[in-house]
Amino acid sequence: RDSNGYFLRGKFDQNHEIKPLSVIGHVFNNICNMIAVDIFSFEDEIKLAKSLESALGSRAWVLAQIVPSLSKLMPLQQLSCVSLQSVDLAESVRYLLSTLLSTITKHFGKPIFIVFDDVQWADAASLQMFTSLLYTKKNVFFAFCCRDGDTSIQAEDPFQVWLQSISVFSLQQIHVTNLDYEGVNNLISHDLCVSPRLTRPLSKIIFNKSLGNPFFVWRLLESLKKNEMIYFSRRESRFAWDIDKISDLEISDDVLSLLIMEMKKLPSDIQMGLKVFSCIGASVNEAVIEILSSHLAINLGSILDDATRKCYMDKVAGTKKYRFVHDRVQQAAYEMIPEEDRRLYHMNFGLSICSHVLNGENDDLFFTSVNQMNQGGPEILADPSQKPVIARLNLNAGAKCIELSDYASAIRYFTNGVAFLGPNHWNDQYDLSIELYDSAADAACNLSDLVLAEDFAKTIIHRAKWTEHKLNAFYVMSKTLRKKSLLRESIHYVLSVLNELGEDT
Repeated sequence: RDSNGYFLRGKFDQNHEIKPLSVIGHVFNNICNMIAVDIFSFEDEIKLAKSLESALGSRAWVLAQIVPSLSKLMPLQQLSCVSLQSVDLAESVRYLLSTLLSTITKHFGKPIFIVFDDVQWADAASLQMFTSLLYTKKNVFFAFCCRDGDTSIQAEDPFQVWLQSISVFSLQQIHVTNLDYEGVNNLISHDLCVSPRLTRPLSKIIFNKSLGNPFFVWRLLESLKKNEMIYFSRRESRFAWDIDKISDLEISDDVLSLLIMEMKKLPSDIQMGLKVFSCIGASVNEAVIEILSSHLAINLGSILDDATRKCYMDKVAGTKKYRFVHDRVQQAAYEMIPEEDRRLYHMNFGLSICSHVLNGENDDLFFTSVNQMNQGGPEILADPSQKPVIARLNLNAGAKCIELSDYASAIRYFTNGVAFLGPNHWNDQYDLSIELYDSAADAACNLSDLVLAEDFAKTIIHRAKWTEHKLNAFYVMSKTLRKKSLLRESIHYVLSVLNELGEDT
């Protein structure tokens, strides 16, 4: 923040360890906090509050569930009892966030710059929100950063669909490539405060190893400094290096191997801490740190501080979160965990966090716990009685996603919930099975995954004990036919169901 405007950043995580819209909510929370500090007078505060009340109306309390700091800009207490029945909550939130942004920029007149990083990992609800926010044109500027050529992203992925949909906006595409040799030499010269002419031999070795990847260059320089192959020469009053030793040194050709090699030299407690944090995701908040510190009987907070001083983690300004300084650092820490132990780590951490959020008051912790348990998987559970509990938690998580029209995330939770059901679940967990299969069929149909929707619906029709439990499945089957443009077949299917139920047609 400065006198010329506001700059904000949100970053998504491949593990989706957070609830839908939480990254966007974090960005807007920061906007509200900054605005609250910048209000110069009581009159200005009242004027902004009235503008927001007029623009957001009685639905502002819905927005406050995602942006709690909105309460710093306008009173919300009297709005908490407003009913939103028959209202599309996801559409309402998209409208409210766009309106909040427009109202703030109109009132203050300062530009707002927002950068969203790693948007290829964004949840479907956030992608829809981006499209709505792009219509907010006055004094608001967006940058969406994504990794090019990621093979894990399929053509039908929501991110690819979103990329196609935003082509209607006049967006400028900037393709960022690795540094060339001159770029690496300039970076090293600046870092060591040595003339570019003198750093050329060193830069050539580092460029050939790193291929110009800026993060690789930085970590390689730090590694050479730690091993005293780059050192400060008192005689020359500048940094110097042993070019022969560096030339002969076996340096990994990828940054991941280099990072793992560095991490293995760290004290065992820091190694343990980095492994734990890597399981949680790109970032970790203080609530999770406290829970896992108690679970593991170690002071993870102190370890975090040590990891931060060694440039593996950093503290997110204005929050109670720590994050890895780079995705590759998180990946390297995760790679240090033996593959056979990873799922056990996830399950134990998930169960530990879950025990603190059974009251459902903290959505962030709730989603973190469910995602951890899902990454562990049902096979890792020693106690079979825990499986239906986790299945129910996945049902609840999916329902929360559907409230925000994030059907892609919802179907992931519902299918995970089904996976946690026991082998004889149609007898032992009948009601839960109906709920999960019904919800999964609905979500798949709304997502136009018609094959999956039909599979779930047909299973219900075959397995359900009573007719009333089959009704939604019949409806889903008719909808899938309509979505296939088989209207006549859909009508015939509905009529056959009615005849089967004994209704006159």
